[in-house]
Amino acid sequence: MARRISIELLVAIMIGALLGLLGPFDTYRLGIGPRMASWIFMIVAGFAIFRPTLTVSDWLGAELGLPGWVAGGVAIAIGSLPMTLLVTWLFTGFDLTRALHFAGLPVVYGQVLLISILTYSVYRVMFGADALVSPAPLVPTSRSNSETEAPHDLPQIPSRIEARLPAGFGPLLALSSEDHYVRAHAEQSTTLILIRLRDAIAELDPAVEGMQVHRSWWVARAAVDSHKRSDRALRLVLGNGLEVPVSRDRIADLKASGWI
Repeated sequence: MARRISIELLVAIMIGALLGLLGPFDTYRLGIGPRMASWIFMIVAGFAIFRPTLTVSDWLGAELGLPGWVAGGVAIAIGSLPMTLLVTWLFTGFDLTRALHFAGLPVVYGQVLLISILTYSVYRVMFGADALVSPAPLVPTSRSNSETEAPHDLPQIPSRIEARLPAGFGPLLALSSEDHYVRAHAEQSTTLILIRLRDAIAELDPAVEGMQVHRSWWVARAAVDSHKRSDRALRLVLGNGLEVPVSRDRIADLKASGWI
């Protein structure tokens, strides 16, 4: 998690530096030094405001059954309010009274909202649907300790998610995220479910041993036949021939768990 936040923060600094070079919204009138410092400060401050705001909105959206884009849009609109005040305070010489009574607050809010949407879009492209949101646990489930259970038997479909799948779907090999859907993979079939990956993982039976090996993939351990590397990328090869990408920050967990 710390590594993920560090990467996101580095991206924020890079975006701030780029905006500092471009100087949008008349900030090009400032010298290069103050302009770069101002934009990096504002984008990093925005990161500190929007990351927890988006995490909370993501949780509330899931509880209320709202689409991800609605919850995210509300979070950005709300987070832009304190960010607008912060930007105005910065450009009124750190005078809070002047900032609160600044006549151009609505214009500044619109500019902040635009920059926030563009910045969030960059994170979505780089990090996918979980951008600026706490990812699901690395190892959400664990296998039963029963010594009589064969270590590589494919798990049966968990009861909590069974109602979402077609009858006779078969043992579950993997789950993959596709926009607002999750694709369930079995030996000879797949199906789409209208659910987020983290929620689908939460519905897995505790007896099923598996791991979220990528932000868009959960895999049952018993489904893994082998693994292969291409350059520095690692892929798990499942029993049905499906190849699943592994995030670099998950490789250590796979090794520690004896998967590879």
